[in-house]
Amino acid sequence: MVARPEVNFRDEDLLKAIGESAPEKIIDFFSKRVKFEETVHPMLHYSAVPYDLSQCNSTLQLIPERIIQKVREWFDTDKTLFTYRGGGLIKVIFPEPDKQILAELGKLVAVGTKENCEFVIQVLNSYNGNEVTHDLYKEIIDSLPLDSDLISEISCGLDSEGVVRGEFGYVATYLRKKAEIEPWL
Repeated sequence: MVARPEVNFRDEDLLKAIGESAPEKIIDFFSKRVKFEETVHPMLHYSAVPYDLSQCNSTLQLIPERIIQKVREWFDTDKTLFTYRGGGLIKVIFPEPDKQILAELGKLVAVGTKENCEFVIQVLNSYNGNEVTHDLYKEIIDSLPLDSDLISEISCGLDSEGVVRGEFGYVATYLRKKAEIEPWL
């Protein structure tokens, strides 16, 4: 299954069955896919991390510390496209950042290393500036020196809109974002 171009619903049925007794094996499976992706020719379609998991989420949400630990290993090995791979997998498992995953990420920020902050920023950036992530962004900003290059990464995450629709989509998005950051001032 590692070599399959993408994980489909049938694969997810199998992963769900495996995950009921050993949920960490699902994360190990995606780790193998990420590693395998390096060997795939760029012209071939291969998605190591799915855009959606509908059946495995509840199983994986029970082990947030293990997910963070494993995905952090990916980050330490290769930061290339991490927001889409590692951050993307966390977002697929936790579509809305909840207290559980934010608490695990907050533990890393509390350690205070630049690498931990960079990892957490990349994960948070996959949530396209979701307002729930703002408190953690603030903690990171407080822990960084004013001239840190990570501030621009935070700015990218906060400025991110995700999908914008309609004739006045950008106007509505920027008005919403303005209202979200007003408490920061």
